Formats: sequence, C-alpha cells, structure tokens
Amino acid sequence: MTRSELDVACPRAGEVSALADRVAAQLRQLKPQLTPQNFGNALHFEIAKVINSRNDPNFVAEISFDDAGKRAEYGDRGSIRLDVLENTKHNTVCVYDHKTGSRGALGFTRSLDRNHCEETLSPRSADHHRAGETSDMTTLKQIKCLSKDLLAQSPDLILIRGRVIWLKPIDHVGRTILFDRSSCARWFYLSWELTELFAPEARPARSYGCCGQRFLRRTGPKGEDFVAWDWDDPAMPGGFRQAVEESVLPMLRPLDSLEKALAFVRGHQPTDLTRGWRWHLVTAVALGELDAARDLWRERGHLYCKGEVMHDPRDQVLYDRYCEIGEPLMADDRASLARILHRWEAENVRGTAIEPYWAPTPFPLEREV
Repeated sequence: MTRSELDVACPRAGEVSALADRVAAQLRQLKPQLTPQNFGNALHFEIAKVINSRNDPNFVAEISFDDAGKRAEYGDRGSIRLDVLENTKHNTVCVYDHKTGSRGALGFTRSLDRNHCEETLSPRSADHHRAGETSDMTTLKQIKCLSKDLLAQSPDLILIRGRVIWLKPIDHVGRTILFDRSSCARWFYLSWELTELFAPEARPARSYGCCGQRFLRRTGPKGEDFVAWDWDDPAMPGGFRQAVEESVLPMLRPLDSLEKALAFVRGHQPTDLTRGWRWHLVTAVALGELDAARDLWRERGHLYCKGEVMHDPRDQVLYDRYCEIGEPLMADDRASLARILHRWEAENVRGTAIEPYWAPTPFPLEREV
C-alpha cells in the first residue's frame, strides 16, 4: 500500500504519525532517563491521553476487545488491546500500532471488520458511516466560506494555510483558532491554541502550541454539548460565529502581551509534556524572572553539556539550543539571553506562512531592571 492509498483508506494516519513523533521527541527531551521499556509505556500513555481527551467516538486509544470482537476490560485474559482505533467512513476500521524501537516508527498494522468494533460508535455516528451521506472530508473551501464573514468584520483575524485563524499582531505568542477534520465526512472540530514562538520546540508550520482546548457546538433542547461540528446542520454557521465571537475571541484578544499570555498559560491546566521544567525555564527567562530560571538550571542544567552528540540527529538542534542558556543565565547576561530568544523565534518563524504577519517586539527580559 502506498502512502497515498493509506491516506485515503485511513484519513487520520498522518495525524497519528505526527502526534507519535511529537510525543516521542518531547519524551526524549523531558525524560531522557527512561529505559526503552518505560519510554514505550510513557509514549502509549501520553498518546492515549491526547486522543481520548477529544471525546471522539470515532477516534479512540488503548481500547480492548475479546476474541469475539466484543469490548473487554483492560488486561482481561485473551483480550487484544489496540493502541489507536479510527472508525472510517468505509466498512472497516484502521488500527495503529506504536513502535518504539531504534527507529521510533509508527506502524499501520491491520484492519478490522466494523461489526467487531461497533460498540465504539455512538448510534448517530454508526448510522452516518453506514449511510455514506457525503464522500469528502472537510475542505479548505468549506472553511474559507464558513469564516468569510467573520474575517471580513474582524480586521485583526487572518486565515493562514486554510485551516488556522491567527490573531494579529503575531509576536511572541501565537493566538489561533484551528479547524480539524474528523474521520466522519460531515463533522469537524474547532479548538483554540496558544504557542510560544520563541520556545526551542516551537514549530508554527506544523503544530500550534501546548496550551489549548476544543470548543464545543452547544445544541439541543437542554443545551447538551457536542464535541464535533456538523456541516449538514443549517444552524452550524450561526453557532460557529456565536462561539468564536462570544467565547473564544473575548478570551484570546486580551492576551496581547507576553506577560498576559504567559500568565494565562500558567493558569491553564498543565501536563508534564506541555509544561515541564524546560517550559518554565524558558518562559522565566523571557519574562526576566532570572532568579527562578537559575534555580531551575542549577537543579536540571547538568542534563545539557555543550558538544554532546545526540543518538537521534533530529534531537540535536533542540539539545544544542538548551545548551546555550546556561552560561549567560548564570552570568546574569541579559543581553545575550535576549539575543538567543530573538534568534530562536526568528528561526522558528522565518520561511513559514505566518512570517509576513510576524511583528517581533522586545522581551520583558530586555527592560531596565
């Protein structure tokens, strides 16, 4: 099967692969002491946490079945546990199996008959998939049409690369609204995200930060929440505008400075992956909280030694970036620290679709003490 054929058969294959790569890279940096076995366990746990937090009945992780294809409890004798299961619009499901050997690859392993996994579907989604009402996934044209009026009335919003609305100006922290397709043709997801563009790990062209949350389509006579948004629902465009204008933008627009944005992120629900000690280190440096940053470096800085060669070349740039911090930080050299942060941010942004709208500004670190 070619990659193109895989993407057609399993629309979320690329998403699962990118998530596995991102989690693996973060784990290697945040927890380098893990044994291979513990690394694999942590990888499975973190990927499952991300996927299952979306509450998408068509996209689930760490789910078990017995040999008759019925749902089983974790660890039941004779059961099979699937790493990630995607219910597609076809009469099969896609099963993804995380591999954590020397290559750190993600392997697509097998397909199962939908009848063996029907319990993972809500009644509505199961009926829809069998009916095959539409054939295309969420398209850029649909998103452009849906957001047209919102963008026309909000000059501080810009749709970039077809699936992400950014708030302008774009400086140290990106404020975004993301459109994400689902495995069901008529449904899509919406979320808001904040990402620190100066962070060593920032990749604005591929991922959008460590602080974010899906926002829901509120509908039903009792105000029930639904995770997915329905293209076939005639009330959906109005609900989209209402959610963005009344809930999301009033939250994101005030976060127009680094201090405000990071204060918000610090108050948001943390995880070990998104806000480990490195996140606190870099953000403390950016804010000029150098005493707090030095305390962190004294405790953990020994993990970074200049000249160390990483086993995986993909980790080298990130490792080398963190190695730069220690010397100027301990010497209280604010000017050098500021130059490092500005360079990282420029390297992260330049060449991406957001560069024309990027307006770099001084860090609080650079202000007179």
